[in-house]
Amino acid sequence: MLLINGTNVFPSQIEECIYNRLSTSTAYLIHVMEKDGLKKLLIDIELPNELLNNAETVKNLETELIEKIQSRIVVTPKLKFIPEGTLPEIQGKVKRVVIEKN
Repeated sequence: MLLINGTNVFPSQIEECIYNRLSTSTAYLIHVMEKDGLKKLLIDIELPNELLNNAETVKNLETELIEKIQSRIVVTPKLKFIPEGTLPEIQGKVKRVVIEKN
C-alpha cells in the first residue's frame, strides 16, 4: 500500500485499471515522486509501436485510463506511454513501484 497525500493507494488497483483496458502482458512502472512533502504519481506504460504512432489513439487511451484510475484511487496520475521493451525485463519478483524523493 502507498500513502499518497493522505490517500491509501494499492498498486493492484492501478494494475486492474491498466489490465482492464490493455493486455495483461502490458508492462508498467509506478513512480511515486515526493517533493516538499507532496507526492505525485507517474505511471510508465509500455505500448506497441503501432499504437504509439497514432497520436489520436494515444490521447484517447490516456484520457480513458486517467479517468478510470482516478475514479478508482481518487489520486490523478500522470501517464507516460513508452515503447514496448523499454522497461527492464522481469526476473524473479516483479518490482512495479519506484519511490523517488527530491
